[in-house]
This record gives sequence, C-alpha cells and structure tokens, in this order.
Amino acid sequence: MDVRPGATAAVPRRRTGARLFDPPSIRRRQGWRDRPNTMLLGGGTKVGRRASHVADRRVRTAAWSVQDGDECRTSVLASVSRRPVGGQMRELMVDMFSTVDGFGGGGPKPRAYWGYEGPGLFEWIHAQLDLEHVMLMGAETYRQMAEIVATGDDPTFPRMTALPKVVFSKTLRPPLPWANTTLIDEPVETAVPRLKAMDDGLPMRTIGSPSLVRSLFRHRLVDRVRVMAFPMIHGAEGEGPVFAELPALDLDLIGTSVIDDRLVLLDYRVAEDKPPE
Repeated sequence: MDVRPGATAAVPRRRTGARLFDPPSIRRRQGWRDRPNTMLLGGGTKVGRRASHVADRRVRTAAWSVQDGDECRTSVLASVSRRPVGGQMRELMVDMFSTVDGFGGGGPKPRAYWGYEGPGLFEWIHAQLDLEHVMLMGAETYRQMAEIVATGDDPTFPRMTALPKVVFSKTLRPPLPWANTTLIDEPVETAVPRLKAMDDGLPMRTIGSPSLVRSLFRHRLVDRVRVMAFPMIHGAEGEGPVFAELPALDLDLIGTSVIDDRLVLLDYRVAEDKPPE
C-alpha cells in the first residue's frame, strides 16, 4: 500500500517507514504475500497485549441506509456495547506518523517505525485500538486490510473485525466480506457530515487511505490531528512528505505525550475558520 500523498507507483519492496496516514503497525507476518509496503493496525509478534476482551463483548447492529441513485442500499453498521454516552456528535480524527522534518516514507532508515519499536509505542497502539470508534477507509485500503485480516492470525484482528468500519468506494459492491463494514458510494462532503451528526459520540478515525484523508481535509471535515513525531531528520533523503498536499490549516494544541522517552505525540484540534479582519 503506497500511502504517500499523490503517489501512484508501488513503493520498493521492504522499504517501509511510518508513512502518511499509516495504520500504526507496518509489520509483515511470515507466510503473507510479499507486497510493497503492506500496512497493519496493531500487528506484529512483539506486541504483548492481546485483544482478548473482544470475545466477551456484545455486538449489536443497526441498519444504515445509503442512497444510490433510485436505489437504497442498506448495510450493517455495527457498534460494540461499550460505547460513549449518547448526545454527543461524532469527532473525526486523523493520525500521522512523521519524522521531525515531516516525512513519512522509509528514506534512509527503511524499517518498521524506522527502528523505534518499543513497549510504550505498542501499548499506545493497542490502547487506541481498544477504544470504541468507527474506522474510515477508502477502497484500496479496504481490499488490502480485508485480505490481511482474513488470512492472518494476529491477535488484534478479531478486534478490528468487531469494530464498525465505513468504506468509501464507487467500485466495491456488496456484500462485503469483512464483517461490520458499511459501504458508501456518495461523496464524502455529503456522507461524512451525516455520519458526524450521529449523536452516539462514537469517534471516527481514518486508516490508510491518503486520497480519502486529503478529501476530508479539503472539505474541512477533520476535527483532530495527532502527529507522532519520530526523532530523526531525513533531509535530502526524505520520502513521502506528510503534509505537502494538505490545505493550509490553523491548529490548536490540546495535548502532548512522550512515549518510550523518544517519541512525542502532538494532539491538535483543527481551529475554526476565522472571518477575515
């Protein structure tokens, strides 16, 4: 999966970094087809925490309709029983892994997390996965992730399957094989505001899907941006500039965290547009 902004060609094999809009883990498991830059959420055999709580959860579903011309396509949008208190509108969040100078590709250090794996990073990844949320993705990310989850045995995969997922695509057709996935084939600028207007307070997070993420930013639909800054400068060898194709935005810093005494998580809220003075 090449998730560099605007990139179309596949990334050279084995050259993985923490690219723009990555699902947080970018490990490959033995036996999987060797595809360029395959991304996973929370994968990897070094992760000690299991998502074993998934089996004990009660999953309930609600019908959700998507208008498609004269047809009404109904999908199932699953929600897990432990969820935020109702009455709150949904918040849309984008996570980015980046070098200090704003690159997300492998560059001069093409290893998973650029070699900065550690227990603190994996604990953070699993904590995010443990939270109730809706995953948003595009068609290509969906195809790759659905195949990986179906054929792999990572302990986080049941949790990913149990979470509600929304895929935006005009090429996919139902039924979708990955459980608890809703297919939407209308523009994000009309569909996402309706998703955000649901008053269950369930956060929405993107996974992969750089084109989708750029569209969300362009239409001012993103509420929060979290940047995990890795302590390195790729400079002239940098690949995959993280912010190059995003619109200009003002951000309000709402939190910082230091992970493994090396990584810094910057949590921003997208500032409201101010009228010209």
